[in-house]
Amino acid sequence: MEKNKYVEQLSSELKNAVNGEIFINITQLSKTIGIARETVAKLVYKSKYILNGKEKLFFIPDVVDCIYNGLQTDSLEAMFQ
Repeated sequence: MEKNKYVEQLSSELKNAVNGEIFINITQLSKTIGIARETVAKLVYKSKYILNGKEKLFFIPDVVDCIYNGLQTDSLEAMFQ
């Protein structure tokens, strides 16, 4: 899948998960994409956030970029791009 399509689809899914909001916390993100909170925290640890009480709210486009950049592949084709 092309990066633009992937980013657009993931952004849409995350916004739907938080009822159209532009920020998401680690727990919401973990539940939405189905991976452990610890893994999510590792993916977004360099991202800026807004502190809302005890929760950290991350800007969805930044989160999508972190997820996309965190994807891995074993394809030889991808290794040479």
